[in-house]
Amino acid sequence: MLYVAPDASTSIYPDIVSAYEALRDVDLEFSPELVRREGARAGMITFPSEREGSLTAWMPRNDARDRARLEDEYGESLAWATRYRREGGANFLSAFRYIDTHPAFWIRRSGAASERSRWVWETSGHMNRVDLGEHFHDPYLDAAGRTFEEAVLMLARNVSLSFNDDGTGTGAKPPNAWADEWIGTIKARIDDLEVRGNSR
Repeated sequence: MLYVAPDASTSIYPDIVSAYEALRDVDLEFSPELVRREGARAGMITFPSEREGSLTAWMPRNDARDRARLEDEYGESLAWATRYRREGGANFLSAFRYIDTHPAFWIRRSGAASERSRWVWETSGHMNRVDLGEHFHDPYLDAAGRTFEEAVLMLARNVSLSFNDDGTGTGAKPPNAWADEWIGTIKARIDDLEVRGNSR
């Protein structure tokens, strides 16, 4: 197997397993010939792994592929936003998917590939996570309801008031007296700590 680097230097590997070991963390694209020869499906090549009875899957990545995937996911996000608004914000499934795919909550993936590419993001699945430690807490987005469904509909309303469809802020805040009080209390405590720190 021949590998051609962006600088036009080349490396030759005797088989797919050797190439995988050397290149699995390298951004690359499979050639049409390799895809034909190895029978790649959906951009993935599989081959027997060291563990008997199992396969290793090699899915190459590169900026062009990651960017195309991100563009597709952004398009899906816009489609859910359109559907959510068309249904008047009253459909639970649309509200859930609107929040779940909204760019305001996208986060960079961790790992070597993410450090090399600006196109590698977690773009959905936020509503299925219990631990949202990588996200922020905006008290103006807090929502409640008699049922989970009502709370999700309120959260979707708060998101639509706070964020544009591209994830940027609207500058508006949903009405939330509790958040105003909470933020005022936090600011007062910070001011108090700064005064105490400066008086030492």
